[in-house]
Amino acid sequence: MIVSMCGTLILSGLASGQIPHFSLHLNGGQPLMFSDPLDITIDGTVIHLARIAVGDRKATYSNPDGTYVINITNQVTGKGRLRHTVRLDSKKIVTNPIGSTEDYDSSSFQFSIDRPGFGFTVGDIDAIRAGLSALLNTAFVTKLYGSES
Repeated sequence: MIVSMCGTLILSGLASGQIPHFSLHLNGGQPLMFSDPLDITIDGTVIHLARIAVGDRKATYSNPDGTYVINITNQVTGKGRLRHTVRLDSKKIVTNPIGSTEDYDSSSFQFSIDRPGFGFTVGDIDAIRAGLSALLNTAFVTKLYGSES
């Protein structure tokens, strides 16, 4: 256990051959979480997503009617790698073009960071994110939606 002025880093599972389990807690024992609510802007509209669920290294945020949901997860994967994922689910009423019936359907967009336990800084990862974000412009997404690879 490492204690600092701002919190406690808890490491466990350090026996030979085991992947370390970690969690970061503020002074007082609560895990660190993003602010509540999270705000996301879609088509110029700010959508407030309140935290509705918290689990072991994960949280779910949703707007009141559930049309937008963000799931944030942090996992330790094989060989000591860490995976951090943010997934945005969007739900809306869609019309069946054959039967003209309406029903809810959803689409999602997710961003994942898969990294080793050491060797890449936040700056390194943010530079990669910035490059990918620049690539994912409207023209690229249009081609991707059209199944180009």
